[in-house]
Amino acid sequence: MKLFQPVTFALLLLGTPLLAVAAVADAPNDQTTVAAQTDTDISNRVKHALQSDSMMKSYEIMVTSNDAAVELSGEVNKQAEVDQALRVATAVAGVKSVNNRLTIKE
Repeated sequence: MKLFQPVTFALLLLGTPLLAVAAVADAPNDQTTVAAQTDTDISNRVKHALQSDSMMKSYEIMVTSNDAAVELSGEVNKQAEVDQALRVATAVAGVKSVNNRLTIKE
C-alpha cells in the first residue's frame, strides 16, 4: 500500500500538465470570433451610453462596430445632437474611431 500512494501521486503530478495542454488545445483560437465579440461589446456599450445620455435617449441611433471603429447612423433634430452623439461614442472604452452618418431632420 505504501508503494501505491507514491505511484498514484506521481501519476497525478505527471498527468495534470497533460490535461492542461488538452484543455488549451480544445479552446477556440479564432481571432475573428474574438474580434466580433469585442465589436459586439463595443457596439452595446455605445448604445447603452447613448440611451443613458439625456440629450440622446429619445433618438434611435444605429450603432455598428468593425475593428473598434464605430459607425453611428440615424436622424437627429440639430447639429448639437450630432456633436453630442459623437462625444458620447468617442468616450466609450475601446472605441478607436467614430464614423458619423447621422443626418439632421429637415
